[in-house]
Amino acid sequence: RIVLLYMDHKFIILILFLTIVIILFCNKDNQKKMSCNKSGDLYGVLVLCNGLGNGMYKNREPFVHGLWPAVEEYGNSKCISPKNNYINNKKFVKTPGCFSNKYLANHEFKKHGVCAGVKDEEDYFNQVCSLSKKPLELMKNIRHTGITDINEYANIFEKNGYHVWYANSDTSEIELSAYANPNFRWILMDSNNFKRNCR
Repeated sequence: RIVLLYMDHKFIILILFLTIVIILFCNKDNQKKMSCNKSGDLYGVLVLCNGLGNGMYKNREPFVHGLWPAVEEYGNSKCISPKNNYINNKKFVKTPGCFSNKYLANHEFKKHGVCAGVKDEEDYFNQVCSLSKKPLELMKNIRHTGITDINEYANIFEKNGYHVWYANSDTSEIELSAYANPNFRWILMDSNNFKRNCR
C-alpha cells in the first residue's frame, strides 16, 4: 500500500509537470513561425512597446523594442551579417531617437542587428527609426486615449493598414511584419505577401 501511494504521488507530480509544459508550449505556439519557403530572404518583425508593461516595458511614451529578423526558432529567414566592420562593445553617446535608452539600443543591435543585412549600426538604427516613425505616432495617439489592452491596439493598427504579426499582452507589445527588399531596405509588409516576394 505504501509503495502504491508513493507511485500515485509521483504520477500526480508527473501529470502536473506535463500540464505546465503543455500550457507553456501552447502559449509559445500562439506566436507562429514566419516562413518564406526559400533561402536567401530576409524578413521578421518590427516590435513596438506601448510603455504600459512592467519593468523594462514601462515607459512614459511608447518606444521601439527592435527590428528582429525571424531566424532560428522564429522562422526561416536568412541571417545576413553587417556589410561593414562594426564594434560589438560600442557604446552610443546618444540614444537613437526611437529607443527608450542606449542600453536597449546596443542590446538590439548585438542580438538582432547583426542578422538584419544592414551596413553597420548606424544603418540599422536609421532604418529602425525610419520604419517605426508612423507606427509609433499611431501608438502614442492610441495611448493618449487611455486604451490599455494591447489587443485593442492591434485592432486599431490593423484598421489603419498595418499587419500585426503578434500582440504580446505580457509585455504590452505588438509585432508588425517586415521584409527586406533586394537592397536590404526594410519595409513593413503583410506576411501573407512574403511568399509572393520571395527571391
